Amino acid sequence: MEIGSKLRAARQRCGLTQEQVGEAVHVSRQTISNWETGKSLPDVLSVISLSDLYQVSLDELLKGDEKMLRHIDESTNTVKSRQRLGKLVQTLSFLVIWAVCVAVFWLGGGSDAMGFSILVLYGVLPLSTFVVSLLMGLDTSWKERQWGMVLYFGLAYMFMDYFTFSLANMISKGSPNLPTWEYILYGMFYAMQGMCLGSVIRWGRASRANPNDRCRPLWTFGLVWGISAVALFSVPLLEWIAVFAQLVLPIGEVEISAFRQGMGELLFFVHCLLGAVAALAAGVSLGASPFWQEKRGSVPEKWLLLPLFGGAFFLSAGLGAWMVPLSWARSLWPASSLLWGMLPPALGIAVGSFSRRRKTP
Repeated sequence: MEIGSKLRAARQRCGLTQEQVGEAVHVSRQTISNWETGKSLPDVLSVISLSDLYQVSLDELLKGDEKMLRHIDESTNTVKSRQRLGKLVQTLSFLVIWAVCVAVFWLGGGSDAMGFSILVLYGVLPLSTFVVSLLMGLDTSWKERQWGMVLYFGLAYMFMDYFTFSLANMISKGSPNLPTWEYILYGMFYAMQGMCLGSVIRWGRASRANPNDRCRPLWTFGLVWGISAVALFSVPLLEWIAVFAQLVLPIGEVEISAFRQGMGELLFFVHCLLGAVAALAAGVSLGASPFWQEKRGSVPEKWLLLPLFGGAFFLSAGLGAWMVPLSWARSLWPASSLLWGMLPPALGIAVGSFSRRRKTP
């Protein structure tokens, strides 16, 4: 049987219309009709989405259809090439902007240190960081590896200072200096805001596309964690707005500092609270879900997700403790946030597993 007939039978078995399926996989109703009648063939990503939507294995859909297998092989290579190109463009576009800013400094822009700082360090670089990290967060081809690029943006900020103001100072004094590592944090702060916002949009789309997806508890946690993290990492933006508000309003440095500290602490605690509650709820769902009962070796699969929660809190609350800044938390929280982030979901998984065992006869 060709894949078109299999897709039609699977859709009818699920009680879905072509319009509903098209909305779920982000194509038109006519495209679904063409796939089912054999007028055209779906690409590999659409086949995977349809497999998840219909709860049918890829092997069952593709087995025996040589034409479709050849199409999948060709389209997979094309998709991979486009994905690699897209990721390369995203990475290099920011690097080009960074290089132009350094060149502008040495071509005369550095003569006005204040103007260069305001234009580049408070304008061009934060904006480009936000936009590129937002695109990375939206891009599914990164497969969550884009979070490692947060450090890439941080290093760019550190070397922006090192190859401009710091290098000029070294040339004038004739003595070398090491880079100021704290500048890494500023780049990571701006990148986290865009990365979280892009990921929230992507996770929301994934959650709506397939309500029966076993990863739905993770998407729900990601949405709550991501939205509150976007608010937390908006603190530098709020401070930037307050600085420019000084031009028209009677606001002093003391007021700006107090505003930053107060808003930062509030958003930090709100993020930690909401994230912990969402992680606890996700853990309960994972523990009670019949889709998360398999084992990887001797360890239940659901317990292997704990580092994911811990890593999320390390990126958000760990960095947030430095950004606010919380003096009492700087020495302890960033290093321990990984472990603290795993406690709520661990408790939730234990509660969910216990509840499931009690209901099982």
